[in-house]
Amino acid sequence: MLIIIFILFGACSAMRGEDEEKSETPPATSSANSTAEDTSDILGWSRAEARNACHDKVEDQLRAPGTANFEGLFEADISKTSNSWSVGGYVDAENAYGGEVRTDYTCTVTPTSESHASVEVSLSS
Repeated sequence: MLIIIFILFGACSAMRGEDEEKSETPPATSSANSTAEDTSDILGWSRAEARNACHDKVEDQLRAPGTANFEGLFEADISKTSNSWSVGGYVDAENAYGGEVRTDYTCTVTPTSESHASVEVSLSS
């Protein structure tokens, strides 16, 4: 009986060792197949800073900016070109009659320095 336990324990240890060895060797990756998005800053402006600049500009155009509820963090459509960020999303806010409406927006943030950027916004209901 004791021999059987040692044999089972040894087999389990050997299998565990094989699994650990496999996990230590990372799979080969090809840079040609890489789909990772370039999220590096543009003149010091990150994706988050571009999104915040868009939200500020959108709020400037709302009748009741204090009621603004923007899309969730991972719902915004943010992409990068060589010198600008493109941001798309929505905001729920009260209109002139007090009813809440959803407005889609598109925005382009073109940084001109680490502390300034040109921000263009287009709203559509």
